[in-house]
Amino acid sequence: MGDPLIDMIPINVLVGRLTKVVSNSSTQFKHFVAAGTYRKDGKFVSTINGHPRHNVVHACHAEMRLLRKSAMPEEIYIIRLNKRNELLNSLPCSKCTQVLRKRGTRTIVCCWGSEFVKVEL
Repeated sequence: MGDPLIDMIPINVLVGRLTKVVSNSSTQFKHFVAAGTYRKDGKFVSTINGHPRHNVVHACHAEMRLLRKSAMPEEIYIIRLNKRNELLNSLPCSKCTQVLRKRGTRTIVCCWGSEFVKVEL
């Protein structure tokens, strides 16, 4: 797996999956968040959450749901889109960041403004 900021394959996969969900969704959701990672066996896994309001506290964010599919991801990718398929900031909340760090995640690739950034934990 190369540098995700160069090849962006995981980001492209997530954007493709998330775009389909946004296109087929009801209007109750304001934005959608997808998180993905490579498991130790090399398979790319992802999760998608829909959020009914802009600032909403969910018991389970997409990053936490991802941990159910891949117990200890070293690197995760997180994107957020609104109903117009526009990228939104997707830096994880402090609680998710803390849990990810404890589970062994070293790097998060996410949106900040209109760019992707790589955050080392």
